[in-house]
Amino acid sequence: IFHFYTDEFASFETAHCFRKALLIAATLQYHPDPDQTYEARIEALATFFINAGFVFVLLFFKPLRFCPSSLFPKRNLYLLSEVLIASATCFGSLLAVITAFAPHLDLFPPSAPRILGIIFVATNGAFAFIFLSGYHRDLKQSQERTARQRLKTMRSNSMRSLEKTRDIM
Repeated sequence: IFHFYTDEFASFETAHCFRKALLIAATLQYHPDPDQTYEARIEALATFFINAGFVFVLLFFKPLRFCPSSLFPKRNLYLLSEVLIASATCFGSLLAVITAFAPHLDLFPPSAPRILGIIFVATNGAFAFIFLSGYHRDLKQSQERTARQRLKTMRSNSMRSLEKTRDIM
């Protein structure tokens, strides 16, 4: 896990653990409300702000090692993947906020939570497919590039050793 992070942020995984702990703490209900609408709204807002804050921390510190992306030249594949995953979580939290407040604002029809749930599942499914296929493509290209570089290095080393052998003879 730690080899994805720069030396300066080698322990950044603790930020992930801290975010998860905050999300768990935010969803604990201390004073149950009979209709649970107040707690649902607080939980939805808290999870949204925690996830949005984590996206900003990722973008500000950029703690991941550079891995070139073929889809987005000069962009860090590792950072893009982390930010996209955190943004998808943030989007889900935003939909939860809308769902929690929808019945009280009369802005949406009664079926809004169900529709938003379907939108969330569809966008996450599409995101997962696109992300995994793009990530797999980039990693495969990166591995091929690394293998070509190793082969080139091995060939040049073997040519040098052949030249040394010829010089000795």
